[in-house]
Amino acid sequence: MLVPAITLVLIALAAVAIDLVLVHSGQRAAYRAASGAVDDAAGMIDHRLVQLTGDVRIDRDAARAVIEARLRGPAADLPGRVTGLEIDFPEFPGGTVVTVHLELAVPHVFLGSVPGIDDVAASVDVRGRLDA
Repeated sequence: MLVPAITLVLIALAAVAIDLVLVHSGQRAAYRAASGAVDDAAGMIDHRLVQLTGDVRIDRDAARAVIEARLRGPAADLPGRVTGLEIDFPEFPGGTVVTVHLELAVPHVFLGSVPGIDDVAASVDVRGRLDA
């Protein structure tokens, strides 16, 4: 009598564990992708400004295009769909910081069959800095 009940409980716990592992791996993949995009964006130096004034600044349009291509383009290898992407370029003394906030909807494998449970959002914040 207890064996079927214990089996059902173990299967349910295994399903929850697998879904949580997938969410965690989605968060790690989102962090790796956002980190690479920020590193590439920090290298987008405004060469015209360097030639005119000697100041080293990030070309914001080129950096934004690189981030969009890396995270939303066909080359983005993410285990879900990007539901939110915020790109910011705050100025600090001595450099420019590229900040990316990425939200990724990671689909459930087992818990998706339970009514009322939606995809889980794996959210990461990544910063890259260009020191001048």
